[in-house]
Amino acid sequence: MRSNSALSMRGDIEIRVRDTSTGDVVREYAVKNKIVDTGVAAVAKLLAQTSGTASSYKLAQLKVGTGTTLASAGQTDLVSPVLANGTVTLTTSDVVATDNKVVVKGTVPSAIASDITLREVGLFMSNGQLFARQIHSGITTGSGLSVEYTWTLTFTAA
Repeated sequence: MRSNSALSMRGDIEIRVRDTSTGDVVREYAVKNKIVDTGVAAVAKLLAQTSGTASSYKLAQLKVGTGTTLASAGQTDLVSPVLANGTVTLTTSDVVATDNKVVVKGTVPSAIASDITLREVGLFMSNGQLFARQIHSGITTGSGLSVEYTWTLTFTAA
């Protein structure tokens, strides 16, 4: 029997800005994300295991930046990454698979230098390649604010 099913991937990002002294959410919104070409290829390589190892394609880092260029499939990095403090290394409890979803949570601490306006976020694999990227409304960092990203990747048969 022949199947005409196709695998579809979708990413959604929830963003919460918190006051670190009270824990209160001061801003919250959601955006759809762009899974880039290297992310799509990683899924195929992970299933086929023709190159690298399974751990090469593990979702390992969340990075933020100040770039405003719209996300596109061919991108391989953030446009204007915030170095060092703008990188969150993910642990096994930060990346959870349930049924047809992978949920990734990362928090950028208030330690980022003041007065940087974050406008882009990327999800990177352990091999250093970009899996997905998106821009969002500007979030000006400062002392006392942390930014939480919850990235939900949904896989469906279409």
